[in-house]
Amino acid sequence: MCEMEILKSNKGIALILALILGLVSVAFLTGIFLMISTGARMSGIERSYTAAVEAARGGATLTCRYLRRGITNSQVAEAEWLTVRDSDCLQAKRSKATDDWTSWGCDTGCETNDTLSSIETCYDFYMMAGPYELYSKVIDTKKFTTETGDTGYIYTVHVLSKSTQDPNDKAWITFLYRVEP
Repeated sequence: MCEMEILKSNKGIALILALILGLVSVAFLTGIFLMISTGARMSGIERSYTAAVEAARGGATLTCRYLRRGITNSQVAEAEWLTVRDSDCLQAKRSKATDDWTSWGCDTGCETNDTLSSIETCYDFYMMAGPYELYSKVIDTKKFTTETGDTGYIYTVHVLSKSTQDPNDKAWITFLYRVEP
């Protein structure tokens, strides 16, 4: 009869329900902590990418300023934060159509290639902006003539920014820039 009393007792069911509720609450808390940690990680990645894009935009602004006004060798020498890889080729890119670059000493195989490694090795401008290295490269120049007969240019430019602290922190922007005569 002792066995029948144990079977009729509800003490075991209460224990099982308490264990199940405990497991459900642990699973629920684990899910919440996972969502919080994932959100924090994504926020950090987004902040890092935003900084890389802002650095690239700064490089784009300086490149556009050069394409509009030009730069002399003495100005390059004064700007310690700026490196020009080949000033003659850069001047040809600024004032000649892409097809005419080779007659000015530009290696078109290197200059018109638009891969990530090509931008780093065949850059036109190299700049440092805080923890970011900026590589800027003009890959195409189109010449156009206005109704008045003046000549203007449309440039295709790549700007790559890479963090010196984290190799995965980088941004690559490409834009067209038109300079009126």
